[in-house]
Amino acid sequence: MVPNWPQDAIISFNMCEEEFRSIPLPDHVQRTRRWYSLALWKSESVVLFGSTELNTLFPASFEMWVMVIEGDFTHWTKHLTIGPLGCIKGLLDFWKYDELLIETTDGLVASYNLYNRSLRKLPIHEAVLPWATHAELYTKSLVSVKGGRCFT
Repeated sequence: MVPNWPQDAIISFNMCEEEFRSIPLPDHVQRTRRWYSLALWKSESVVLFGSTELNTLFPASFEMWVMVIEGDFTHWTKHLTIGPLGCIKGLLDFWKYDELLIETTDGLVASYNLYNRSLRKLPIHEAVLPWATHAELYTKSLVSVKGGRCFT
C-alpha cells in the first residue's frame, strides 16, 4: 500500500508479464484511513482488513474486504465485520481457511473462526512477547526461472 499517493493503492507486480499494476482500496476504507492490512485467504483470495474506529488505540471491530477480479476489472466486496471484540490488539494472519490468528490486548494469541464467530485463546505463552507478536506463514510455491508459465 502506498499511503503518500493521491489515493491509497496496492501496487502489484505480475512476474509472468513483468508489469506493475495499481489497485485502489475500497472507497470506504480510503475515507476512514485508520488502519488496514492485507492477507491471503484460502490460498487464492486477497483480503483487506480495515478498521473504521478513529479514536481508539485498539479497534474492537474490523471489516474484511475480498478482492474480486473479473477480467481487467478489479473491485472489492465487503465480506464481513469481525467484532466488536474488546480484546483485539491486532490481526496477525490466517492460519486455516476459516480461522484468523489474533493478538489480544493482554499479550496472548487467539484464534477467531470466521463462520461461527467464536474466539478461543491458544495455549501459546512463552513464545509470545506482548506488543511484539507477529505471524510468518509458509506457502509452498514454484516459479520458473526460465520464464513462461508461472507455477504455484
